[in-house]
Amino acid sequence: MTNSPFSTAFGNAFDSLYEEGARQMEPVTGHSCKLYRNDGDVSTPVWVEINDIEDVSVGGMELNFAELKRRGSDWIKSVATVFSGIDVDFKLIHGLDETIFSALITAFLAKTSKEWLIADGDVATVGTQGLRLPACLSKFPWDQPLEEVTSHACGLKLVYKKDGTNEIDPSWMTVST
Repeated sequence: MTNSPFSTAFGNAFDSLYEEGARQMEPVTGHSCKLYRNDGDVSTPVWVEINDIEDVSVGGMELNFAELKRRGSDWIKSVATVFSGIDVDFKLIHGLDETIFSALITAFLAKTSKEWLIADGDVATVGTQGLRLPACLSKFPWDQPLEEVTSHACGLKLVYKKDGTNEIDPSWMTVST
C-alpha cells in the first residue's frame, strides 16, 4: 500500500482503496472498448472479441419505481422495484470477418442466447470492467448505403437464461486475475 492521490485532501481515509500499480478508473474512448461473446459457459467463459464493429450503445439500464401515496405524509414517495430490460446496439461492418459474421447470423437465425460482455478494455487485463449479461441477437438488418460500406445495425436483448439450475442475471464484472 502507498498513499493514495486523495491523501492530501482527505488525510489517509482512502489509502486502503488505492494500490500501487492497480489500474485506476479513467476516461476511455470507444475505440479502446470491447464487445465479447462467451463461447464457453458461465463458470469457464471463453470470450470471443467481436472486433469489426463501430459504435456500441447500452440502453435500458434504468431502475423502475412504485409510487407510495399515504395519508401519513404530505409527500408522494418512490420505492425502488425492478430494473428495466437491457438493450445493446452495435454496428457490424459487413465482409470483414467471415467467422464472426457466420457465428452471429447463425445465432440470430437460430434464436440462440449467449452470454455477452461490454467492456472498457481487454478482458485479459486486470482492472477491465464491464456489463456481463445473457442476451439474444434481436435484430440483424443489412444496410447498403450507396457511398459507405455495408453494415448490420445489430441489437442484443436481455433474455432469460439458466446455467444448470441457476438463472443468469446481468452483472458488473471487474477482471481480477
